[in-house]
Amino acid sequence: ADRDRNVRVIIVTGDPEGKAFCAGADTAALEGHSDKGKYDSGTGTDIARP
Repeated sequence: ADRDRNVRVIIVTGDPEGKAFCAGADTAALEGHSDKGKYDSGTGTDIARP
């Protein structure tokens, strides 16, 4: 993409063997926000929504 100005989007589909996963973020920042193995819905209800 750096060399071809016609490339506007790159879609990363993942590992076809299912052995790897990328969250697309620094998951270390989530440390302590949810118990291991538990579902975390993400955004809390206290966040303002315009």
